[in-house]
Order: sequence, then structure tokens, then C-alpha cells
Amino acid sequence: MKKLLTVLVVLLSVLLIAYVPPVLRTWLTSTFGELRLGFWPHFHMGVDFSTWEGNPKIGIKILAVDDGYVDRIVIDPDDLYGCNIVLSHKNGYKTLYAHLSGFSRSLRTSAGADISTILQDFVNRYAVSKDVWKEKLKQMREEGKKEYGEAFEAFTNEDSLYPLCFKDGWAEKPRRIVIKFPKGEVKVMQGQVIAYSGDSGNVQGPHCHFEVRSQDEKFSYDPFSIYPDMLKWIEQPLREDIVLLKIAINGVVYDYSPDKVYEFSGDYPKIAVLAFSKYVIRGDSYRLGLRSLSMRFENSSSPMYEIFFDRIPMDEVKKAFSVYDEKLSSLRGGYNAWYDLYPKGDVSVVKQSDIPRFPNDSTVVITLGDYFGNEKDFKLKLRRK
Repeated sequence: MKKLLTVLVVLLSVLLIAYVPPVLRTWLTSTFGELRLGFWPHFHMGVDFSTWEGNPKIGIKILAVDDGYVDRIVIDPDDLYGCNIVLSHKNGYKTLYAHLSGFSRSLRTSAGADISTILQDFVNRYAVSKDVWKEKLKQMREEGKKEYGEAFEAFTNEDSLYPLCFKDGWAEKPRRIVIKFPKGEVKVMQGQVIAYSGDSGNVQGPHCHFEVRSQDEKFSYDPFSIYPDMLKWIEQPLREDIVLLKIAINGVVYDYSPDKVYEFSGDYPKIAVLAFSKYVIRGDSYRLGLRSLSMRFENSSSPMYEIFFDRIPMDEVKKAFSVYDEKLSSLRGGYNAWYDLYPKGDVSVVKQSDIPRFPNDSTVVITLGDYFGNEKDFKLKLRRK
């Protein structure tokens, strides 16, 4: 018994100083900056965590990764993110948890009101016709304040709750509700259950999408650069590798071989690569997007072109084809995103873009890095036609 207590004390001590992932017993299924084609082409602005063991489930507990308070809750099953919750933290960041099926009863206002009960009551009570919406607002505020406390007034306003999806002048049910809470009104602790996994929004199956944003939400960050401890808590791959499967030179596709000489024309070859991080967990193989790519001449230590997925401004979310190849990339049958290693437009994840005129014969080194800290070099022999 004494030994068990000691183990529990040690575990609790670690939990208090290390950031836990939003899902326990989990692993990565998608990374920051990956190409997404749903709704419209865009960067994946967070990471995805499995909700268990090769058979994704609805209703798995979603945890707060850090102490903070609820900034807002969004109910919109038809949105890109589906139903989601956003927390604000003292370190200056916000975290977003998406594709949820519901919210925890542990979320309570300062008056002790249960948020999940308020939400269900709200949806049941206030599906009204569009022409009487403003008229009902006053009643909603008065009833809400009386039953749930002062905080209710803050999230019954036109800016946060409107627009709803009305059909023929009547709401079948509210399809978008944005509930903005006053600062510090609904506090959360690290590791607290805040929600449950689901498949709302633009998804192929249940999982937890997790983002880290700046406080003003103008930037989204690689979550593992802000909360590196999370990597220690997720299940590690049994096998992993960085794969460069194919290359394209000026749009012509080849199988990659370090011994082949690839011909090009023009000042420099427009190189694209089909590359990914491949790993195996519990017998299942996954492809993940890369964290970094760079290209340099073999006799140089400085990259002429470099991509690093560390931070993406929210106003660049739709600029994915500034990095990925629009004609070659496909997400059918797995993650088959092609990275273009030449200038195509101004985007923040491109850190270096200074490609000179290539010699008639040259060898370049393409260095690829993954989210597990691995890097791998691939040589490419080139000759001008």
C-alpha cells in the first residue's frame, strides 16, 4: 500500500509539471501544416489525436492541457471544426479542441451552473422564427440571468448567437451557436475533463483535433513547440522512417533514386517531392506530414530553400498551394501530399527562398525532418538539357 501511494505521489507530481495531451492512451494521426482539401484547400492548423486503438470512438474524454478558463463554446455540426471549445491560458495562448460530441458537466459558471445543461436547455427552448429573434432576445436574457446567473447575459446576444441556420423562415434547430464567456467565468484545471470526442464537422471519423493559437487568434502554432511535454505522454511508434517516394522535375514525375541523373531546363529545376513520415503503432501504418524540408547544394551548408512548420498566420490558412503542389497532391488512399521546393508565393512557413541559377551539372541534398526529431538526407543528381 505504501509503495502504491509513493507511485501515485510521483505520478501526480509529474502531472503537475508536465502538459498532458487532450486524450490519454493516444498517438498522432495528423500533424501541423498538413494539406487539407475538405471544404476548400487549406493548411491543417493543429494536430490530431487518436481516440483509441484503431477503432475511433465517440465519447472519449477530452482533457484540458493547461490551467485556464473557457473562452467560448461553439455548437455547429456542419462547420469545418464541428462542435468545439476554446480555452484561454496564462501563458498567452489559447487552445482549441474540435469535432466534439458534447461538453463535460464539470464545466460550471461562477454561480455553479452546469454548462452542458444550459446548452441543451438553450437549444430546446430557443429555436424560433427569424422575424421574432430580436424580440425573444430580451426574454432569453431575463430567463437566463434568473436561472443561471449573470454570466448568461454575456452569451445571449446577436453577435455571438446569430446567424443561425433558418429554413423557410423557421429554425429546424440552431446550427451555429457561439457562446462567449466572460474572462475567468468558467475556470478549468489541467487534466480536467472538458468535453467528449466526436465526429462533428469535416471529418472522416472520430478523433480530437487540437490547436494552439495566440491570444488574439491571429496565429496558430505547432502545438509541440508550445507544449513539448505532450510528446512524452503519447504512444511512441514501434518503427518509423522518413520516406521520399517520388520526385517531379518541371512537372514530370519519377520514382526517386539517388543514382539516377535527372534532366531539367531553365535557370533551375522546379522540384517537387512526394515525401512523408511513416510509422507503425500496434500493427497499423500511418503517414504523417513533415515538420521541415530544406534543399542545398552538396558542397554548401546553407539551404537555398527551406520550409518549417512552426507558425501559420490565420489569414494564410487557405494558402496551402503556396507550399504543396496543386496538380500532383491527392489525399485519396492515404496522405499523398507533394511539397514544391521552389518559390510560388509569399507564405510564412517558407523560411528561405533564394534559388540561384543552377550549374549544368550539380547535386543537391534534400533534408527532411519529422515530428519525432528525426532528419534524413536525400541526394539528387541534376543535369541541364
